[in-house]
Amino acid sequence: MKVASIKTRINLGVFVLCIAIVAAICIVIAGDEVSFFRKSQTYRAHFANTAGLVAGAPVRMGGVEVGRVTTIKIEPSDEGMVIAGELRVDSPYFELIRSDASVSLDTQGLLGDKFVSLNAGASNDAMPPGNLIATKELEGIGKVMEQSKAIMETVNNTTKKIDAFTENLPNSDSMKAVGNDFAEAAKSLRVLMSRISADDSIISTLNDKESKRMLKSSLASLESAAAHADSIAKKIDGGQGTLGALVNDRALYEDLRGILGHIDRGKNARRVFIEAAGSDPAAPARK
Repeated sequence: MKVASIKTRINLGVFVLCIAIVAAICIVIAGDEVSFFRKSQTYRAHFANTAGLVAGAPVRMGGVEVGRVTTIKIEPSDEGMVIAGELRVDSPYFELIRSDASVSLDTQGLLGDKFVSLNAGASNDAMPPGNLIATKELEGIGKVMEQSKAIMETVNNTTKKIDAFTENLPNSDSMKAVGNDFAEAAKSLRVLMSRISADDSIISTLNDKESKRMLKSSLASLESAAAHADSIAKKIDGGQGTLGALVNDRALYEDLRGILGHIDRGKNARRVFIEAAGSDPAAPARK
């Protein structure tokens, strides 16, 4: 009885151990995406700054995951200390890597995790396993954000200058009064001209009391509008306000052209930044 009991316990222990080993293997495969049945080759790459790249980060070629970063460590070199990374590329993708291949660090989204972007190259010669792949150092997102901040500050300062400029334009009430006078005059003249066209005699139309009243009203409105416009023109010609200074001061005119130029350059720089956030900017390769 005792021997049978011991054998049962041993068998049960072996069974549990096998289950644990199988479960561990499944966890490793599912979590780290390690393949025990696929061929792979290892390559090396040197980085000036990993910017948060860690072991286990994906290696992608054209957006497709082709391998993993196995190790990240600091190594001595002829140029000093460098950050060396080992890249495992799975089959059949490592067969596509040419001798002029290059790698660069990229980000999933604007603030996502780092991964290695692999450019297979176009040479006819294949790259042997274990070789050093050239690295393209891309501008970090921090530097791009600093440049964007400087551009936005310039645009903000330019906007303030334009606001100060528009505050000194002729009074909006005066401009509105001129517009109302011209509108009233045009309305009266339109009615008067329609009556002249409808009647047989222009003289009889002019003798009509209502036509005379409308004609006088139109002339008064035109006279009032002309007076307002003349007043504004005299102020501008006399150099009053920013608009007057702009008309009479060539230097101020050149300053305004410079301000508008800054706005246009700011728009172009912002467009370049948005395009850069969705594509890989070209940079010189180094080994």
